[in-house]
Amino acid sequence: MNIIPNLCIGDVSPNGQVSILDEDRLSYSVLNNSKGAVGIRTISKSLLNEFIGYIIEHPDNTPTEVRNELCGRTKIDKFEYGYASTLCIMAQMAISKRNAYITDKSNENQNRLSPDDISYISAIKTKPFVILGGFSGTGKSQKVKELAFATCPNNSHLRTSETTPGNYLLLSVKPNWHDATEITGFRSSVNRNYYVTDFMRFLIKAMHFPNVPFFVCLDEMNLAPVEEYFADFLSVIESRKKTSSGQIVTDAIIPASVFNEEYNDNFCIFDCLGFERMDRGMTDDGLHETLLGKFIRIDLINKIKRDGLTIPSNVIIIGTVNMDDTTNSFSRKVIDRAMTFETVVGKFGDEYFNSDVALNYVKNPLKGELFLSDEVRATQMIDEGRFILTKEEQTKILNFINNINEDLDGSPFKISYRILNETILLYRSKKRIAEIMKDEDGLADGVEFKTDLNTIFDDILMQKVLPRIEGDYEKCSKCLNKLSSRADNNEWQKSYDKIEFMIKRFGSDRSGFTSFWN
Repeated sequence: MNIIPNLCIGDVSPNGQVSILDEDRLSYSVLNNSKGAVGIRTISKSLLNEFIGYIIEHPDNTPTEVRNELCGRTKIDKFEYGYASTLCIMAQMAISKRNAYITDKSNENQNRLSPDDISYISAIKTKPFVILGGFSGTGKSQKVKELAFATCPNNSHLRTSETTPGNYLLLSVKPNWHDATEITGFRSSVNRNYYVTDFMRFLIKAMHFPNVPFFVCLDEMNLAPVEEYFADFLSVIESRKKTSSGQIVTDAIIPASVFNEEYNDNFCIFDCLGFERMDRGMTDDGLHETLLGKFIRIDLINKIKRDGLTIPSNVIIIGTVNMDDTTNSFSRKVIDRAMTFETVVGKFGDEYFNSDVALNYVKNPLKGELFLSDEVRATQMIDEGRFILTKEEQTKILNFINNINEDLDGSPFKISYRILNETILLYRSKKRIAEIMKDEDGLADGVEFKTDLNTIFDDILMQKVLPRIEGDYEKCSKCLNKLSSRADNNEWQKSYDKIEFMIKRFGSDRSGFTSFWN
């Protein structure tokens, strides 16, 4: 592993023990001062890179453990490993220098929010299940990773990789997914042990950092029928509630019985989930740690045994979809439970060459509270005084929902209480985000952050209503024409443009099929 930039002459470790005196193409000359003993050592650059690579993956191992693991793996003389302590210190110096370089290299304005960013964040805060549609190659999956990089804190447990932040998980959906086993695991019929998935481990990891957004990118989610492999999640997401203590909880996606069953003597499901079964005391950040870098949280283990594995409130599911003849369409059950966006590619201009989107860690990550849901039911939120709607606002929201349903009358696309609830939550989310950003220079130049109800209505029509509408001319034309007139009269420009696109898809002979998706 090559670390850029390399250690330089004059670099000194934070504890003053190691100083770089000189270097050539193959080695460093190092002054080591330990316990009053001073000596000059020659350290192989190849060996140092071995230590760097290993320590990035195993940051908590001791010098002795690192040496024992690495010795004999390569043709490097085994006697060179005798300077394990010095090598570990130099490796940490190089890693710190690398991380500083990566951070400094990132664009200072990387976290300045565009209008699209604001829409995504507001939707995520409203409901942590988002669908990103669009042509292949429009950057849907990259957008999810970009959000993960932008929110990943400067934490050694989460910044272990240059390419993938620790708060990001990519799940590539396969066409043969017809049940939930790749998501929630299963008990083997061969050895009777439980098959633990990456998704399960990711949920456990998220539980250890409750204030950090954790993003699951469900890539090409409609290559398989979503209702088949993701049915458990679709049900659990609707069980979200806010407790009297202010926590948002869900039903179990994996029942408690799985974690209380007897397995083979050499199998422990908590080991497979990333837990270690020994207690070394509590660290400053509230985590129990082992030398292997695994976490031990007796409170979490007991909770999982009691309640099963639930969906932490800081886990955000973003599914990317392509709509073509190789994929499956969405039922309204899925659309109803998600906030929906479509990515489009406009005309390329000169700005393309000046707008690099670097997937790097940033100096000042976006605050977790920008993304994390803190309300579930609008009525509960209002009753308990956490958000006040004026009588005029209440009337406007109810009129909006009722008018949309009038336009959809006679079609199978009418909306229900769920969209009323999410309209109010989106309104509150945007206002809350505006409050958080009030004292921060977080908006890109020229971006106006609109929080008025008319903007909310345009967003809801785009994210929740129009994605439901698909079919032939007879089925869809009447309601689309009514919605077009209403959007035009209310200056809901995004919705109006999309509706006109959907109407044009019927063709001049009215024989075509229309849908929200390009």
